[in-house]
Amino acid sequence: MEESLKIIAELSPVVAEVAAEATAAVEAEQQAEAELLTRVVGLVKPALRALGTRPKVAYYTWWVGTVRADEEYKFLPTRALYLAPDDKPGPARRGYNDGCYEGRDLFLGEDGLFYTLTYSGHWSNWQGSGSKWEAQMTRREPLWVVQKYELDGIINTVTRALQAQSTAKRPTAAALARAERLNAVLKLI
Repeated sequence: MEESLKIIAELSPVVAEVAAEATAAVEAEQQAEAELLTRVVGLVKPALRALGTRPKVAYYTWWVGTVRADEEYKFLPTRALYLAPDDKPGPARRGYNDGCYEGRDLFLGEDGLFYTLTYSGHWSNWQGSGSKWEAQMTRREPLWVVQKYELDGIINTVTRALQAQSTAKRPTAAALARAERLNAVLKLI
């Protein structure tokens, strides 16, 4: 036992110093990732409106009579690029015939700020029962983002969105041609 106490006394400060150095290194790495993410956002900000969509922030369904259900969605009033790692935004359903909606998604708004949508609600497959979920929006700092999400995944998502948009069919020529035809009609009236 004396030998164990001696080892504990000798090695505790060494291990504590190594742990402190490791903590400082991780914090420095996260700070550098946050700064890189901020620069990436600065580069992509002019294109964010073209890359984003209007995310759903609420869903309601209710029964009308006994044979069909109506549904309604609410959308974020601004456009945002979906960055979370799974395939599609929105809540996950838990349960078998009824249960809860839950989940959280990360978005980059056209304003260049990060937001999470945290979903909660209840769903049911029972006839006559309604279902609904709503999302709580929270602004997030780049440091928080790199602490919770993988930086490489975010950068890859932004890159894929830019590549897809750069090769997308452009409606510009068709819109200009239609505007020209409409202006010609206006001159005739």
